[in-house]
Amino acid sequence: MKRLALVLLLLAVLVLPGCTKKTPKPPNEEQIQKELSVRLPNLQVDDSVFELSHISNIEIEKRQTNEKDDLVYFFFTASYGQYSLTGGYAYYYVYYDEGGWILEETQEYGEIKIISEGEEPPLYVDLSQSIRWRVGQIASGASVTEINHEKVNETCFVYYYDYEENREYQNKTGKLIVTYELEQDDWMEYHWEQTVDTSNIVATWDLVGDWHGEIEGWSAYDYILDITIDSYNSENGALHISKVVREDIDSWRIGNMIHERTDFTVYPTSKSTATELIYEFYLDEKYGRYNVGFRFKPDSAKWHATYLQLFPLQRISGDNGIQGENSAQEDDSVQEENSAQEDSNVQEDNSAQEANSVQDNHASSTPVAYLSQLDYFNKSSTWFFDEISKDNLGNEHLHSFRNPSNSSYGISNGSVTYKLNGEYSRLTGVYYQEYNARAYNGKPTIVVISGDGQELWRGSVTSGVEPIAFDIDITGVLELTLEYPKSGNGSASWTRLGDVALWA
Repeated sequence: MKRLALVLLLLAVLVLPGCTKKTPKPPNEEQIQKELSVRLPNLQVDDSVFELSHISNIEIEKRQTNEKDDLVYFFFTASYGQYSLTGGYAYYYVYYDEGGWILEETQEYGEIKIISEGEEPPLYVDLSQSIRWRVGQIASGASVTEINHEKVNETCFVYYYDYEENREYQNKTGKLIVTYELEQDDWMEYHWEQTVDTSNIVATWDLVGDWHGEIEGWSAYDYILDITIDSYNSENGALHISKVVREDIDSWRIGNMIHERTDFTVYPTSKSTATELIYEFYLDEKYGRYNVGFRFKPDSAKWHATYLQLFPLQRISGDNGIQGENSAQEDDSVQEENSAQEDSNVQEDNSAQEANSVQDNHASSTPVAYLSQLDYFNKSSTWFFDEISKDNLGNEHLHSFRNPSNSSYGISNGSVTYKLNGEYSRLTGVYYQEYNARAYNGKPTIVVISGDGQELWRGSVTSGVEPIAFDIDITGVLELTLEYPKSGNGSASWTRLGDVALWA
């Protein structure tokens, strides 16, 4: 019996150490680093892929270890050659009797950031070509010269360039500022985002000189234009024109018409941009007749007569110098020269009138918009908008309204309404019987213009009545209505409303 007890005691001594075997320590920094190097993906920057070079640092911030599991929070720095990634992870390990410590779960801890190493952005593009591609207004022939650059931080570089662009009618000079920022998208890819600041580039137009244009074989007329531009004001785009002459050549040889206007200033329309200057004015400003328009682009100059299609305009003389620095003083000097050449009293009157016009309401030579080109709010019956028409005296008018209805057949002549929202002060235009119906001697046709339900103006035309010009105060008007009343009215189809313009 004693011998059996001794044997059992010896067996217990041999077995107990196996039952009390300790769990190995969880992974250390070196093991975590190996695990991380396998799991970190390649780095995608624009179209380039960078492979992981090495992990330079693992720093454990906190850790909770139990007998069979381990939760560790750590920060790392990984090198990809020209770039580095910094960030943190939380790793959760579980110990298995067969297999040991196994990484079961991972989660980002904190923000993963990218760092650009060195003092140069690692871009594989021609910076000047990239600028031209991203900024449409920069011409391919422009000179872009780097003058300086700086590293703002690990993900931002700023480059400074001298910019120069010489075109036929426009020059540009100044400084370009290009900022490159390294940003991350939703797919964990990185891109160098480029921002180009062109606010320091100044455009100067060369428009001074004598110009000539011709239009052949259009309608019943050919047109010839000669114009002298004395100065260009870079601050507001104003052109001072000393003389413009348009000759309308009648192809039927009934007789040519010559229209002339002298000594006035015209301003670019609201549709003008930094790369296109648009001017519109009337040779007969009083009645809004004989429209002429110019469109200047850096490499082209075109004109139109009575809103026909655009035709080339050629400069036949000029100093070929940029006039962008002309100012009001230059306009004054032009006026003084004209005064010396012509009768002093007449010139003084003209100068005073023009100065008052420019100072009080420089938009007097160009309307803000044409009503027929705006979107109407509602209308009744059929209307046609923005047409070219001719009055009973043979004068052409632009931006015309036409209503083909006829109240004598029981059809309402109709109305059209526009939302103006109180943005305009005056409405001008001409009401007339159409040229092809100039002999129609029916019931007079009445048109009424109303603002916010209140009648502002009415006109009546029939055979033998000359075109009626109107100039209406529409200050504060929210809704403007053009109406041919049905009751007791003549036919709207024989009449037109032409050159209907809105003024600031």
